[in-house]
Parts: sequence; structure tokens; C-alpha cells
Amino acid sequence: MQAVEQCLKYLLKGQREVRQQCDGELSPSLVLAESLFRYQKLQDNFSTTPFKNVVVIGPTQAGKSTIVNWLAGEQVAVADALAGFTRHAQGFSQVEITAEIQESLSGFFEGWEKLEQRELSKSQSAAWSLQAIGSRHSAFDGTIIWDTPDFDSVSARTYRNVAMKMLAIADVVVFMVSKEKYADETVWQTLKTLQPLRIPLLICLNKTPDSAAQEILPELDNRLQEANLQAAVVTIPYLEDMQQASEYEESVKQATQKLLTGSRKQGIEDSVSALARKHWDEWALGANAENQQHDQWQQLIHESLEHACQHYEKNYLLGSQYEATLQKAMVRLLELLEVPGIAESLVHARKLLTWPARKLRGVFSDRQSLVKGNSENLDAEKVILSESLMQLLISLQHGAGKNMTADSAQEKQWWKNIFNAIEAQKKTITGDFETQIEQYQQAFSPEIDAAAQTLYAHLEKNPAKLNSLRAARVTTDAAAVVFALKTGGIGLNDLVLTPAMLSFVSLLTEGALGKYMQGVEKKLKQSQKQAVCAGLIHESLKQRLGKIELQMSRRGLYNVPGEMLVEAEKRLGISHESI
Repeated sequence: MQAVEQCLKYLLKGQREVRQQCDGELSPSLVLAESLFRYQKLQDNFSTTPFKNVVVIGPTQAGKSTIVNWLAGEQVAVADALAGFTRHAQGFSQVEITAEIQESLSGFFEGWEKLEQRELSKSQSAAWSLQAIGSRHSAFDGTIIWDTPDFDSVSARTYRNVAMKMLAIADVVVFMVSKEKYADETVWQTLKTLQPLRIPLLICLNKTPDSAAQEILPELDNRLQEANLQAAVVTIPYLEDMQQASEYEESVKQATQKLLTGSRKQGIEDSVSALARKHWDEWALGANAENQQHDQWQQLIHESLEHACQHYEKNYLLGSQYEATLQKAMVRLLELLEVPGIAESLVHARKLLTWPARKLRGVFSDRQSLVKGNSENLDAEKVILSESLMQLLISLQHGAGKNMTADSAQEKQWWKNIFNAIEAQKKTITGDFETQIEQYQQAFSPEIDAAAQTLYAHLEKNPAKLNSLRAARVTTDAAAVVFALKTGGIGLNDLVLTPAMLSFVSLLTEGALGKYMQGVEKKLKQSQKQAVCAGLIHESLKQRLGKIELQMSRRGLYNVPGEMLVEAEKRLGISHESI
């Protein structure tokens, strides 16, 4: 059940985070389930648990403190007419409080401060107390009696779940309720939450005279049956003189002792499973919705990557800019068409005809400068790929912004966080992508060389055409070298405009050789599309975009991994069909 325990911790932590943002309350049943695992660890510290716990709960002014004092045999719990007077779990032990017991209970109350009863303050809700008391009643030797806060007052929202937490530790629950409140919705919500645990239950119907009890008890019994609850019931009239209390005090003690002689009707794992089956939809609702937003985000990334590929294919592979790649192949072919006597000059020309390695600067901040400036010096493929990324990031932010208009506050928060994460990481993403473009181009150079080698191998089978091209190449190389010496540099576009180069291209594109060259070009484009779309965009860029969600703020989110929910459901035997 370790997977279940971990998942419940994540769900509870997530609920706290989300509820803090909207000033809401935690799910009582989830608090109870997570606390059951804490109780299991408490029990694991002992070969035989050296004490039992009687937990007294109930709505405000039901008489909980009075019952605690009856069970303790002395005045240990302080009662007050004001609602919300008791706000902490207060234990009164009739067993020796050893260091081992102290340590185990501290583990159960992890994150809460242990204080003396007199030190408990309304301003500090995460606190508890435990004090040793006399053992005047042997029936309760080895027992810790717990007083708890109410769960129905206006102010109870800040401490309501203390009672829920304490139900996890209970061997017997004494549920205090008055005749005025026994039918209240909050009372039955609490009882129904307790039902899957099958913990022995005593209902004390307080401030109920015999005449009223005759009417209330049958109705109470019916409601208990409807809720599938078993409980012992005692009635206590309104006692103006506590001297008259001894008879009722004894009946409460006897009923409690009878329940204590048994044990918890089911183990922790069975209790959690039963509780989860009943409340899993409620617990996992927000986390599942969040994982649906994760799926929507992944779909948005996928669609944006597809659009980036389409932009690259349309504007580069199928556009006039693709001449740059073909010219690189032709330059390589020129080198293969060796002519004795000018090799040394061609080495210099080759250096001038390599792929530009200039950095793209300000692609996203000042795109117009690329258009109006020295764009002829930039690598056309790089520019188009950078444009693809720019459009992709804009598309992602647009999609996130659109989802921020959702009705759900939690959904708005998720998309707000992802929008801010895109903005924060945009500069890093563009910088990384520029590096990846250069790496791709370097890795793809052998493909261009291979295209030239394929053409040359084909030409070797046609000696006449090969000799014609070699003759044209001499003139082309001469023109290139002269131009390079005059200007101190040469560009591919300048080379293709020379008359000799035009003649060279004409020879390549004529007749059967031209058709063969078209086939080589098609194959080169396919390889380039695969390298860019599958490798550069759908692999490298997708991986980088995946980090956006990992690095976004978790404020106001559940942050429960989907696979963790699935594994917990599997361990609990929960299927969505059976919930």
C-alpha cells in the first residue's frame, strides 16, 4: 500500500496548496485516510500496542468535555459555553507515557507542536497536548481519552479536520450530540465519513429527556440503518445539578468499556480501501482535471510542432530558398570534377563556399532588421527555422491565454502558470534552438556530400557528359577564383550568377541527367525533412518544450502525477466503472 500512501500524501498536499489560494477547506475524508496511514506507522512501533484510544467528537456545545471528564474520572477537560472553545486535540492518558509512546504520537502529529494543555492557544491550530492522569477507574487502564474540537461552528473551518484526524487513531468513537442537533447535516456527514472504517461507535444523545427520547430514538435508528452504521446509543437528560449525573456517567462508562473490549473491526488497509472507494472521485477530481490540462498542453505542443514542420517544408524545402542546399551539393560536385593545374586555387574557393556560421541575432526581438539589413549574408534555412520557432512560441502562449478564460479557478491557475513559464524560458529556448540548428546542419553535411557523390557516380557512367561538365567547370572555377581574388570573398548566390556557372547548371539539368538530378534532389529533400522535422523539431525541440511544464510554478496546483493516481487506483482495486 506504499503507492496508495504516497498518492494520498500528494493529494492532501495538493489540496492544501489549492485551498490556500481560494481560502477553501480540505476534504475531511482525505484527511482521515492519510491519517490512517500515520496511525499504521504508530502501531508498527509496538509489537503489542500498549494503549487504546477513546476519541470524543461532536458538534459545538454538545457536551464533549463533560463526557471526557466522566471517562477520565476527574476534571481534566475545560468546558465553556462559547462555541469553538476547544480547538486542539487534547489527550488524557491513563497509561504511563513512555518515551516510545511520546515518539510514536509525535510521528502521528508530524508537523504539529506538542504543548502543555495550559499553553494551547487559539492562534496556533497545529498543536496538541498529552498529559498523564490518575487511574481511578480500572476499566480504562491503558487508555488515552481524547477531547477534540467541534466541526460545525462558524470558526470551525480553521480547525474542523482535527476531529477527522483523530478518528484515524480511535479504537472507540464517542459521538456527542444534543437533541437539537442530532439531525443536522454536518452531524450525518461526519458519521457517514466514519462509516467505512467500522470503528466501534457510541452515540451519546445529550440534553434529551425521556419523553423526547421516545420520539428521537426510532428516527435515529432508521437513519443509522440508512447510513449502514452500527452504534450503541445512550441518552442523557439535561442535568442542572451534576450531583444527578452519576447514573448517566456510569452508563456511558459501561457502554464505552463494552466497545473497548473488542478491537477495531478491520485493519488499516481495509479501512483506507473502503474509504477510498467511497470518496475517490472527490479526492482525485482536481488532480485528474489538472492531468487533463497536462494532456491538453501536450496536444498543444504537438500541434504547434506540426505547424513548425509545415512552415519549414513550405518556405524552405518547397520554396525558392532551397537553392542554397542545391548549390552546396553543386559546389561539392565541382570539387569532385577535378582538373589538373587549378587545385590550389580551388582550395581557397572551397573555404569561401562553406556554410555560413554567423550567429542569428535578434530574430525575435528585431525581426525587421533581418529583412531590411544584411539578410543576404544569413543562412536562409536558419532564418526559416527561427521563424518557425517564433511562430510556435506565439502559438503556445496564445493557446495558454485562451484557456485562462476557463470557468474553473484551478484551470485558470494552471494555464496562467504555463503562460508565465513560456515567457520566462523563451530566451533560453531560442538560444538552445540556434545551437541545435548548427548541430543539425553540421550533421547533415555528409548527406549533401553523398548527393554530390551520387551525381558524380552517375556521370562516370556517361563519359561524354562528364567531359562536358569538366570543361564547363574549368571556366566556372576560373570565374569563381577571379571574383574571389577581386572581392576578398564569394557567396553562393554570386557564384550561380556567373555565366560559366549558368552554363554548368544547364548541362546538369538537361535531358536524362536532369531527370536523374531531380531524383537526387527529391531524395535529399526527404532526408532533410526527416532530419529537421523528426530530429530537430519533434525530438530535440519537443524535449526542450517539455521542460516548460517541469519548470513552471506549482503555486495553486495539485501537482499529482497521473501515473501515481493510476497506480493508487490499481492497488486499491478501484476502477472508474465501479466508482
